Amino acid sequence: MKKILSLLIAAAVLTLAGCGTGMANSSYRADAAQDEAASNAGIAAGAAIYRGTVTDISSGVQTAYGQEDVIFTAEQHTGTNFGYPSLQFVIGENTRAYISPEEIAVGTFVEIYYGAPSGGYLQQPVTAIDVRGLLPADLVYVNGAVIDVTPLSDQEGMIFLQRTDSMGEVIIRYTSETQFYLNFDDISEGYMLNVFTTGISTRSMPPQMNALEIRPYATP
Repeated sequence: MKKILSLLIAAAVLTLAGCGTGMANSSYRADAAQDEAASNAGIAAGAAIYRGTVTDISSGVQTAYGQEDVIFTAEQHTGTNFGYPSLQFVIGENTRAYISPEEIAVGTFVEIYYGAPSGGYLQQPVTAIDVRGLLPADLVYVNGAVIDVTPLSDQEGMIFLQRTDSMGEVIIRYTSETQFYLNFDDISEGYMLNVFTTGISTRSMPPQMNALEIRPYATP
């Protein structure tokens, strides 16, 4: 089995182009990883992130300032944990939206940055700082149990996963651009992972995908 995995991973290195050098640090800080992700999106550190599928939307809501805002509810995907199973957001005058209100519909998968509450209490609807449309959650998220971990160098490596859905096995590639929200040393055979990917996979068997974020799988 190990020999077969080694051959598959070697093939993956040849067939999957990397998006940068990687890292496999043995320690991590989730808040630092989130701040880096926010910085990469051009957002000030300290902003909270939420990804979810739109389940409800209201347009033309009259606000206290006489403006018409868009209010929608998003529900996080299976295996993820952004602190709330669902959240209600408002797209206000100062929201930086990379998706038009007309494009936000039930079933749309979105990424939202918002101001994290200082006292731990979050009043809804939450004003979105930044809203972006993403590929469907089933395409960008992979949940699965670790079969094997093979570092290719100090900078990058492969994680062989058995997916929790009916899609079988997949090879996940991590690089320096991958954000880890767990201790890398905890990733071992049987460990359940939630992986946020580019949504693009090779046609090889098993397919290979590049990881943007790797988190522990959140039990529903």
